[in-house]
Amino acid sequence: RQEYDQVQARIATCSGADQCVAVAKELRALQGDYSARMSEIQEKARMQGLDSLTPAEVREWADLRGAMSNIDASRNLVLHRAQVTGGSEETTQEIVKIMGQTGIAASAGVAGGISKAGVKGTKVNNGNTDKLPNGQQVNHFEESIHNLRPGERVAQIKQMVTLVVSSNGMTKDNRLTKLNNRDVYRGNDGYLYAVDTQHGRFEKVHPKTGKHQGEVDMGMKAIANSIDKSGGHDLKVK
Repeated sequence: RQEYDQVQARIATCSGADQCVAVAKELRALQGDYSARMSEIQEKARMQGLDSLTPAEVREWADLRGAMSNIDASRNLVLHRAQVTGGSEETTQEIVKIMGQTGIAASAGVAGGISKAGVKGTKVNNGNTDKLPNGQQVNHFEESIHNLRPGERVAQIKQMVTLVVSSNGMTKDNRLTKLNNRDVYRGNDGYLYAVDTQHGRFEKVHPKTGKHQGEVDMGMKAIANSIDKSGGHDLKVK
């Protein structure tokens, strides 16, 4: 989204608490605008049916959803930077207010107090920096769902799965999905991929034996040392 792109430079360069809080406010306002537009599109679909949406509206909704996830990660980053650099009591109160309003409090460790020494419980921003179909980095996507409520997390993961399987030419196996009570897709490499709605990843499984072959992230990159030999992540294939 053009508006978000314009804020990106300030996200990268904000250095003081006041500057970073100002950027966080911009991001919060953008998210409010995007959320309102998404609600308009969703309401149209609810009232008139999905077929009433134009291709442009469907693309717009997907773009907005991706931007919303990016905003979550960016706002978390600038607020973390604001906490570490410190500031006036008024600025500190503003940080707490923004976090409380956006549901970031749990991940940023507000309950433990704001300290220049750092923030407890913050998920480290590293990992796969490859881009997903919506332009978001894989590690930013995982970061954005890290502390969401279960229902919201599952919804965001399933939305991302829809984009990922489409861009990778994967097909849903309805029989195995029903048999295992979880979404299972067939990859072009012949392996099965079951959706992990807790971590926002896929469980890679052998198509003939159902044995777990390890996890891959939404960028289809293998997660090191993730093979489960206990059988707990195997699939029924017959």
